[in-house]
Amino acid sequence: MTVTIGPNGVAEPDRAPVPDLGVDTATPGTVRTVLRMLVREGCEEEFTDAWRRAAHVIAAVPGQVGQELMREAGSRWFAVVSDWTSREAVDAFGRSAARETLTEALRDLREDAERSTYEVLAAVPARPQRPVRVEITTTAAAGEGEDLERAWLAVAPHIQAARGNVLESLVRSPSVGAAGETEYRISSEWTGDDDFGRWLADPDHVAHGAPMGRWYAHDFRKEVLHVRQVDLRDASFAPVGDAEEAVRVELSTHVPHEDQEEFEQLWRDVAEHVRHHDGNLLEELLRSEDGTTYRICSEWRSAGHHARSLADEVHSALVVPLLRWLAGGHDERQHVLRQASVRDASYRALAATHGTTLSIAAR
Repeated sequence: MTVTIGPNGVAEPDRAPVPDLGVDTATPGTVRTVLRMLVREGCEEEFTDAWRRAAHVIAAVPGQVGQELMREAGSRWFAVVSDWTSREAVDAFGRSAARETLTEALRDLREDAERSTYEVLAAVPARPQRPVRVEITTTAAAGEGEDLERAWLAVAPHIQAARGNVLESLVRSPSVGAAGETEYRISSEWTGDDDFGRWLADPDHVAHGAPMGRWYAHDFRKEVLHVRQVDLRDASFAPVGDAEEAVRVELSTHVPHEDQEEFEQLWRDVAEHVRHHDGNLLEELLRSEDGTTYRICSEWRSAGHHARSLADEVHSALVVPLLRWLAGGHDERQHVLRQASVRDASYRALAATHGTTLSIAAR
């Protein structure tokens, strides 16, 4: 088993190549060299730092495609993997000052070394992941709301720490049922469906989710939506109190297929303006699996912040072109945002990757 050495010099299994070197996947016809070295005991961290400095020099050599440093788990054997455009580029590097830079940096830190050179015959790129959002809706009986929120707060940090998790949030319906019950929705967003599946298969997943078990007992229903655009900016884990309750506003409407490109562009125009409003937390556009219904999600620090955004003249003018799809009837709902953890600070367009949202209801 081999593992990649991360930015802090610690072995990281199943991770991307070392950052900042512009590593690309090798293509057929390129040449790959593998230099295995047995590092002196106690010099592992110094070796990693020395290689990193030398690698940045080598990255500028003509014909260099990318470099990785790997370490065999549980041993002092390291491997430097380098891809080159051709055998001629490798030979030229062997005669260059850059090679001497690498050799000098690592010579006194190793006990043994062996080198191999390969021609890359074929390369199969990994299947791209589809970003996924999972929504679970459940009901707390009268007097159970605070228990549910405490249980979710105990579970969410474990999910957030999982590889690929982007967002965890808990919202509450502002209305109360006839028997005093309250509806909650739990949202979990992932960079890819593989990451989400890996978390589900982790034995720790069941143990960590145990506090919420009483509310996940039975009767699950699933709705699939495509994530078209999402704006995730607040990188804090923010409990939201009752003094000024944050809200999520959701609006659903039908858009004919021939209008969808125009609709999405007009939504982006509105979102780019709204996201700069005081109190805006998130803007998101989702589409149903059959491609006919869109859901616009907007999160705010309070209902007052949302109301003030609606009174903005520029916002109102940007919304006018969207009214052709809203005037004929749409469904709008507002939820109270109880807890939110949003870690990805970028404004991400996901239309090309066909991301998926799973909405699962439990009663």
